[in-house]
Amino acid sequence: MNVTELSALSKKKTKFIIGLMSGTSVDGVDTVLVKIDNSGIKTKIKQLGFLTYPFPKQIREMILQNAETKGGNVTDICRLNFIIARVYAAAIKSLCRKIDFPLNKVDLIGSHGQTIHHLPKKEFVHGYHSSSTLQIGDPSVIAKLTGVVTVGDFRVGDVALGGQGAPLVPYFDYIIFHSSKKNPALLNIGGISNITVLDKKGKVDDVIAFDTGPGNMLIDYLTKNFLIKIMIKMEKSL
Repeated sequence: MNVTELSALSKKKTKFIIGLMSGTSVDGVDTVLVKIDNSGIKTKIKQLGFLTYPFPKQIREMILQNAETKGGNVTDICRLNFIIARVYAAAIKSLCRKIDFPLNKVDLIGSHGQTIHHLPKKEFVHGYHSSSTLQIGDPSVIAKLTGVVTVGDFRVGDVALGGQGAPLVPYFDYIIFHSSKKNPALLNIGGISNITVLDKKGKVDDVIAFDTGPGNMLIDYLTKNFLIKIMIKMEKSL
């Protein structure tokens, strides 16, 4: 797509966009197609289709292993960067087939990527004071495999500008849930939970949002390490 086509895309009042998200549990890729009209607080969103595309077991295990502090392998991470993008592309095509929506009518794909390491606290390393984060599943690979403009690196962009890289949903919460009568508070229980608090008298710059602590990440860990062991003991006692 050239600059002229990108400019035309940005001016469209109605866009068909696919969003991709795979969290720390690595259960699968949440894939959604939405119709978006207008922009800002006038934005209207309609969901046209959704599916969770499961990660193949061996790929899931490979991701989890390379997300460990002492388990990362640069060769595997390089491979996963492309493999995950191919899983994402497969998820997109599967959704389009499911709801009979032509892929060439999709205007844009938004991909968060798979986080394998996140260091939001600034460190002084070899003369540079910087925080860092790493999401793999390269947007360029998704774009090439689908033929659709793909945007990503949302967390990277926030960290580069001095943010913590999370939460990433406050602006969405503002444009969709703002109210002149109530002060909504929205809790997102992801791998790490976060909350957005909206002031009924405030504007977008008055939004308060922050991480609240472990969410599904801790639940998954406890389930894996305790519940499964209890079930095994129960089976042996039968």
